[in-house]
Amino acid sequence: MDADHGWLQALELDIDALAQAETDLDRDAEVAERIRIERSAIGLLDRLPAAGVRIEVRTRLGQRIAGPVVAGAQDWLIIESAADVHALIPKHAVAWIRTTGTGVRPGGIVHSRSLSSVFREWARDRANLRIHLSDRSEIVGRLVAAYADHVDVLTADQGTYSIAFTGIELASRGAD
Repeated sequence: MDADHGWLQALELDIDALAQAETDLDRDAEVAERIRIERSAIGLLDRLPAAGVRIEVRTRLGQRIAGPVVAGAQDWLIIESAADVHALIPKHAVAWIRTTGTGVRPGGIVHSRSLSSVFREWARDRANLRIHLSDRSEIVGRLVAAYADHVDVLTADQGTYSIAFTGIELASRGAD
């Protein structure tokens, strides 16, 4: 009778272990699904590291810009690419971002400012810009106005270019 009782206890323990394993698998599957759902809502620039962390960005046209992050939002980022030169890169122009160092985590510098608000600030400062366009051309001049989806740049020959944001690959402030 004791042999039968021991066998029955072992069977109960096996059934309990199987039930616990199934519960663990269900929990692991649910956690994995929640992670996938959370990640699906995170945009590329939402993952910017903290201000001051050095990154490298490559644009769709192959330009590489490296330096510390100055600011960023969901649609743009600014890198200090050289002393007193700030490179504004719209999200649509980013091919990839490489962070240097290990374990770099998002730093919460993402602002709710729009791309046009950054350009408006630069226009108030009458900033000189070098704008690299998606057709591989370049316009150099003074930013005179910023609108909802484009900017006006006055060039040395007194021509004014109205440039759509979607055509901007990179805008460098402080460049000659």
